[in-house]
Amino acid sequence: MSLLQKLKDIRSVKQSYFILQRRFFGELSKNYSHLMNSDMAVIANKLEDELKTMLCVSLKYSSVKIPLKAKARYNRGESYVNVQRGEPGFYFPQSQRGTSDIHFMNLEQYITDKGDMFRRYEEKDYNTNKVKKCDELMVKLTELKAPKHAARIHPDKLDFFFKILKEVMSYREKFLCYTNEGYRNDKGAQFKAGRLHFALQPKSMDVTLRKLKVDEDGDVSNEDDSSDFDIYEVNEHDDNTYCGSSYHFQYQMSNSDILRVLDYSSPGSKHFSADVHERLKIFIEDYEKIKPRLIAEEEKKRKAVNICQDFLHQLRVHTVPFKVLGEIKK
Repeated sequence: MSLLQKLKDIRSVKQSYFILQRRFFGELSKNYSHLMNSDMAVIANKLEDELKTMLCVSLKYSSVKIPLKAKARYNRGESYVNVQRGEPGFYFPQSQRGTSDIHFMNLEQYITDKGDMFRRYEEKDYNTNKVKKCDELMVKLTELKAPKHAARIHPDKLDFFFKILKEVMSYREKFLCYTNEGYRNDKGAQFKAGRLHFALQPKSMDVTLRKLKVDEDGDVSNEDDSSDFDIYEVNEHDDNTYCGSSYHFQYQMSNSDILRVLDYSSPGSKHFSADVHERLKIFIEDYEKIKPRLIAEEEKKRKAVNICQDFLHQLRVHTVPFKVLGEIKK
């Protein structure tokens, strides 16, 4: 075979491979539309923003600034944060406006029955090695209901803010499980099927080989499906979470993303590496075990997306007119 013919054959094979690749990804996207396309990072960011805007909507005047008791910014003492109509969010004294200092999408935080925001965390006593659960106040939101603020508050809108805030906060695990916030709190949406481990991301999913166990006789086997998960490594997704006052969740494709199972020559991937090829081989062999899990997870995410969209619709009934009015006044 001549050199020219070899080049023609290589080109033909690459063209066929590219077409099959596109067909596979198209079918994957069609069958699991929410797993592959619904970006939960974007939805979570929208909920965060709309909740903060709803807090502004509850205040009557642009000049209103209400201080609320809060946890100190850098220590465990008490301080206060300001909320005001023109700046969505919570701001410590001398804090830069536009980037809230406290966020709702943090799984350590919760809303009490009365409506105040607290943080629950674990603290270890190094003398006894005992771990105890602690609670600390984040923001005393109920101060907004104090009689002294009544003239500056829309009571009906404030009531709705507390109602929707409790609903969203109580449902957060169902949608933050797709983000680093979920994985950092051991709430990540992940499952084992066959010899592969699937970690669902804001959209798409990471596919890795299951860890192997070696028994006393030196025999190697996969982990039992019922065994607990190790904490999923999220270092390569560090931009997905709120690391400070201005960070938002974000989907970033990792080298283990299912979109790279076939993409041998993608920038950043290990070109035609043994690991990539092995994962593809196992995916094919174990597909009958994988398929029902993907179907179940697709339905679970579809439900979470729909409920989040309903939250957003309820909030936007109040926040959209507020935002339009703000644009008109500019």
